[in-house]
Amino acid sequence: MKRTIVFICIFVILMQLVSPTVMAEENYRYAQQLNFPAYAWSDQAVDFPSCRSQGYHYYSNRHYGFAPGTVYNEKDMWLWMKKGLVTVDDRQIDWFGAKKDGRAAFVFTNASDAPVTTTVTFGDEVGMGTRVNSVIYTPSGTNTQIIENKTTTLTVPPKTTLAIAFNATVNAPDYAKMYGTNLTDYSASYAASSVRKDKDVIGHTVQITPDSYHAYVYAAYRPSTVDPAGISMAIMRYSIGGDTWQAITDSTFPFEFDVKVEDAAKDFQYKVELYDADRNKVGTSDTCTLKACAYEAEVPIRLSVGGTRGTTISTAPNPTITGWNGNNNTAISATGNCFAFFKVGNDTGKDVDVTGIFVLVDADGHFKRVAKIVQNTVPAKNTSSNMMNFSTLVTDPIVLTEEDIGCHLVVFLWNSMETMKPCIDGKYNFATGNLE
Repeated sequence: MKRTIVFICIFVILMQLVSPTVMAEENYRYAQQLNFPAYAWSDQAVDFPSCRSQGYHYYSNRHYGFAPGTVYNEKDMWLWMKKGLVTVDDRQIDWFGAKKDGRAAFVFTNASDAPVTTTVTFGDEVGMGTRVNSVIYTPSGTNTQIIENKTTTLTVPPKTTLAIAFNATVNAPDYAKMYGTNLTDYSASYAASSVRKDKDVIGHTVQITPDSYHAYVYAAYRPSTVDPAGISMAIMRYSIGGDTWQAITDSTFPFEFDVKVEDAAKDFQYKVELYDADRNKVGTSDTCTLKACAYEAEVPIRLSVGGTRGTTISTAPNPTITGWNGNNNTAISATGNCFAFFKVGNDTGKDVDVTGIFVLVDADGHFKRVAKIVQNTVPAKNTSSNMMNFSTLVTDPIVLTEEDIGCHLVVFLWNSMETMKPCIDGKYNFATGNLE
């Protein structure tokens, strides 16, 4: 017994000496393996942004889904985790889905020590035809496979992942439209009124897309059947955009209301009546107003050659101002200094930090190297008649070598370094002017 007590005391002392920061960090890493083994088993080719969720003691966790991620070569994919999208005939196989407009991908994991072959059937919601070309990704390479009648057979290697991707009639989730925007005003997204006690009728704006929102209103009471001070019924009267007033009754706890406002430009006005156990009205809240949150998309940048933010331009060495033509397929034919010069206009009411990344791609459009990165600030309201020079002239030329002959020089224009970084991956399509 004494030995046991001594051991416990020593253990407690040692635990106190261990750095909480180190313990939290180790659990943080381990949580990633537990909650998202595909990240490690794919050699980080399956990667979705996450945020830290601090649990009890040092048990940290990661939460996903608020931003797009990558499934091998499939970029800008949004997690799609819904029952019925896929069925497998071997319980050893776990899976999750991801999607964007026109493209679906599914990741399968095998935690066993041996390969597992399974029949995979895709649900109707996946939106695929009877014969679909797909790409199979594993850490060891890429293959193609035909999916017949929404069914295929896959062999998932041990302790690793296998992903399959294909074109499908699907769209990114509605909340993807909010990604990359800036919340500029949420002052009218909350309202509170007092009837029988302080702030007992509460309203919130719940907004998933920029063009619509939900008005969520509740009465903070328990039911009168279990609480003498509770209520038996609540009636919400509301008007959208000043139109005819309507009413909704809720006689069941929790006393809450949810109304979708299809037009984010319209206000939502409401008032709530409370009723006691005998259905006598005991009071009515003030008339409150909820509004959509205001969001601002990333500041648009306009090139002197036309196009929108992210538009790309290719050019030969030593271009002039007039030589910058969209999708100019002239390849580099000489070595030496290449001076890039173009103009940028800014129609917004604020100064904008702009990054131009000059990329060399080969004749097939594949990324070769970053040739130069140029940053500058474009003043507010910089109109077409007064556009700002954005160049690598004189002091900072792009140096081309013999290895660059036959390549194309492409410039991508971005608002910040963070949104610029994905440009260095993928393949440049000379026909469309996009990086794929």
